[in-house]
Amino acid sequence: MEIITVILSSIGGAASILVIVGLLGKYLVSHWLGKELEQYKGKLKRENNEALENLKAKQELYVKSEERSIELQILMDRYRGPLIHAAYDLQSRIYSLVNNYAIKIYFIDNNGDGSEKNYFIKNTTFVIAQYFAWTEIIRNEVQFIEFNNVDYTKKLATLQDKIYSIWQGGSRNGISIWAGEQRGVGELMVEEISGRQQCIGYSTFLKLLDKKEEPLLLDLESSVSDYLESGKPYSEKLVLIQNALIDIIKFLDPENKRFNENYLKKCGLKNQ
Repeated sequence: MEIITVILSSIGGAASILVIVGLLGKYLVSHWLGKELEQYKGKLKRENNEALENLKAKQELYVKSEERSIELQILMDRYRGPLIHAAYDLQSRIYSLVNNYAIKIYFIDNNGDGSEKNYFIKNTTFVIAQYFAWTEIIRNEVQFIEFNNVDYTKKLATLQDKIYSIWQGGSRNGISIWAGEQRGVGELMVEEISGRQQCIGYSTFLKLLDKKEEPLLLDLESSVSDYLESGKPYSEKLVLIQNALIDIIKFLDPENKRFNENYLKKCGLKNQ
């Protein structure tokens, strides 16, 4: 304010007032503009920082989404083949029993030396349990992955749930297995080698069965034996399961790279 004092002493009067007003006006305008400019700069900085943080967040979400997609792809590549083969083995066995007269040949006409009966009972029990095992393995692996795009896993889960429902549906006569029993059988069939889960082999399964220490496996074997010994090859439940297994195989292998399409024929329902 010293400059204003000098002006007043040298000019004085009304003229000095105008000069002071002019100087103060410029000072105030300059001060106001400077303040506004700083506020504007601060606002731009905050907005830029927010925009930058939003961009970083979106990039991180995108990267995580891509990582999850890659993880899912790796997971499904690892287990797709075994699940397809397990589904194929089971549907093939059902087709053989229902359409190829295996029950009539070995269980009604009693052809062979009797070992064929034992094989069909134990091996049919195995292919059912094997499918449950690979279904359980995939369920265990997938539950630890979060997905943004869940269409693929939803479709697979829907196809698997359909089979779960068919197994436990209807009467408890014949081969009827509750959902909890299906999972329990699957768990018994899983082993871990080098940190990776897989289904036990047929020879290990036979040893497990012979120990007679697992009620779920013994009940499954008994159900299979009752069905085969009944002399009634046709089972609507098994036909529905075989058809659903074909759907899973075609979903997982739409280009038929693993199996000839001619070997993927659905059993027909009697009311169709």
